[in-house]
This record gives sequence, structure tokens and C-alpha cells, in this order.
Amino acid sequence: MRISLRIPGLGPGTVRPTAALFFLWLAVCGGLTTPVARAAADAGALPAASATGARRVPLADFESGSVVLRSYPDEDQHPQSWEVQSANTYGGSAYALRLWGNTWKVLDLDPHPVTAATVIEAALFVEEIGELQALGFGDDSGTVLFYCVAGTQLVLSDRWNVAQQGFFPAGGWQAYRFPLGQDWFDTWGYLPELTQLVFVNDRDATPRGATLFDEIHDVTDELPIAPRVEIQAHPGDAVRLAREAAPGVALYRVEVQFQSLVDDPDSDAHAYHWDFGDGATSGLAHPSHAFTATADYTFTVALDVTDDTGLIGRDTCQVAVDPAGHAGEITINFTGDAFMGRSYDQPGGLIDTHGVEYLWEPTRAI
Repeated sequence: MRISLRIPGLGPGTVRPTAALFFLWLAVCGGLTTPVARAAADAGALPAASATGARRVPLADFESGSVVLRSYPDEDQHPQSWEVQSANTYGGSAYALRLWGNTWKVLDLDPHPVTAATVIEAALFVEEIGELQALGFGDDSGTVLFYCVAGTQLVLSDRWNVAQQGFFPAGGWQAYRFPLGQDWFDTWGYLPELTQLVFVNDRDATPRGATLFDEIHDVTDELPIAPRVEIQAHPGDAVRLAREAAPGVALYRVEVQFQSLVDDPDSDAHAYHWDFGDGATSGLAHPSHAFTATADYTFTVALDVTDDTGLIGRDTCQVAVDPAGHAGEITINFTGDAFMGRSYDQPGGLIDTHGVEYLWEPTRAI
């Protein structure tokens, strides 16, 4: 969108909006991590699946009491050291998966599409800290993205694709939310269909380490949505002021009516904060503001809209005065030359009457 400001004596200025939408995430992570991972480390476990509605899509919940797992290639040193048990589960579920050896197991899934917004929630219980305790997500190409939640080793090998490695309290269930879509695309540049989960309890050089896994869901559709914000600007005519910014430097005043367009399907209440770039602010949804500026000066206007879930949407635009010259009418005079004038060189003609210079006289006043 481009909005011109018609300024007497100057060329067209513009208001140029630049979209800059931000989605804010709560980040609690450490070690090797991306800035968008969300984990319920210090707030305790999140509600169980039954408490949050049916908008989540289950990937694995072990509620049947049995599961078919296969070994992860070259890593599953104790292939029998796992069980589906009911003694320790998350949020009142019937069963959870427990690994206690140097054990890496794969659960094959029906293909599950991943979008850029996909967030996966998984509940893990670190019973005893080993070398590496993680959950991985893979596709048919063999590519796996691991989220490491505990362990004494920091994974640096190139054969690993670690999006998060943090340390969270052992001895209790924690629900982690992983922004899988964004992490996967940032790492490999495409969006997959998930076809496998990889459960990791690694303990090569230590006898310690046990991990439980439960309630793995795609929760994308139940997450709060940040408002999408667009600024519309409707400028009035700029007026040259009597005073000058400096001797010989003209000063102009431009009144602009702003309008905020907000798309937020899960919130009706919003707080507005406009920053007009000249020290002035407003909390109105559709404010007007007068800018006082010299030619060539640009103001950056920013709008933050906060919804009732605390998420923020933002847009910016620029208000500028561009002294490119007045865009008015231009008078063009077409005149002849001496050769064309020969036809007028007759007794009583133009040249005979007015002289040869008359051929170059303007036909209209400039």
C-alpha cells in the first residue's frame, strides 16, 4: 500500500506501511536451544489432555496398554529395557511408556502433516538423570529432530539435529511444548509429514538413567493466536507554517488519521499502543496525529496490539515528506525552424511581417 501526501510547493510524500507481525512465545530453555521453545519447567505440569478440549490431535498416548516399537539404528543397546506401565502416568492417564536401559525406541505413525505453526506437546518424567534423555520427531527420509530435555551430556555431534537441550527438575512430570514446524523449517527448509517418534534414554557409560513418556499431542489448534495487525493511514493536506525550522528551512504540519485493522479469532478485547515516532503516543484504536516536519524528514509509526491472552501483534508504517517538486501542469511550446519558415517567406507573410526571429517566439506565455 502506498499513500501520497499532496503538499503545496513540494512533490508527493508517502506513508509506507511495512508489515512486521511478531508472535511472542514464552521461552524457558538452556544449553543448545532455539528461542521459541516453550516448556512448563518452573510452573509445573500443564493440564492433562482431557482438560484442554478436543482440539489437540493425539500422536501417542499408550492408553491401549500395549505398543509396537522398533530399535533406532545403531543406538538401541538394550532393546528389551522398556515397558508400558500404569504405576506412574501423566494427568491421570492409564499408561505411560518407560525406558530404563541404554534404549532408543521408534514408534511408527500414520503420516501427520506439519505446518509452520505446528506445536507438539509431550509429557516426560525424568526418573533418574542419565547421559541423554530426549524425544525425536522424524519423517520418511530418515531425518529426525531431537528435543533433549535432560542428561549429563551436551550434544554437539553433526549427526544430531538438536533444537533444544535444557535441564529441568527430575522426579516429576513436565509438559513440554515444542515449536516443531518452525524448528524443522529453520533447520532443513521444508515442512515434513511426521511418520515416527523416537524415544531416547541414553546411558552409554553410566548405569543410571530412566525416562517416562506420555500424552504426545499436536496442540497447534488450541493455542492462543496473536492478533494480526494492519495500519491504515489517511493523510490530510500538509500546511506550510509561518515559522521556519531554521532560516530558509520550511516547516510543514501534516494531519494523519490512523486506523487499526485487527484480526484475532480468539480474543475480543485489545489494548492499543501507538508510537508516532516524534515522542507522542496514543492508546486509542483509531487516533489522529499531527506531524510537524521539514522536507525529507521521515517518521516511523508503530502500533502494538495486545490481546487478552497477552499475545502481541505489531505493524509499522512511515510518514515522510519528499521535496520532489510540484506535480502540476507543464506548458510546452512547439516552434518551427528556418527551413519550415521558408513557406511563410511570402510578401505579407510571417517573416515579411514580423521578421525571422518570430519563428522562435513562444506561442503561449510560460
